[in-house]
Amino acid sequence: MLQAEGNPIWFDLVSSDADASMRFYSDLLGWEFESIDMGGGNYYHLAVANDRNIAGIGGRPPDITVSERESIWLTHLYTSDVYLTSDQIVSLG
Repeated sequence: MLQAEGNPIWFDLVSSDADASMRFYSDLLGWEFESIDMGGGNYYHLAVANDRNIAGIGGRPPDITVSERESIWLTHLYTSDVYLTSDQIVSLG
């Protein structure tokens, strides 16, 4: 599938409670989850809807400094040239 520059292409939830987040989105949106063992007791959970991976939920890494109960959605945007996009970001401040 061809993407347009700047289109959202992936969503990650960095969650303070991944299990509760999965229950919430399963109940709310009907998402199912496939868990991937990342090692060290850490898991990344792929949200699946209509047989497609649509988002991911993971625990909060120790280097992210937010409140204990806070969760953060991250949106990943498409670019065909990461170096050009990076230069544009810098040039635009």
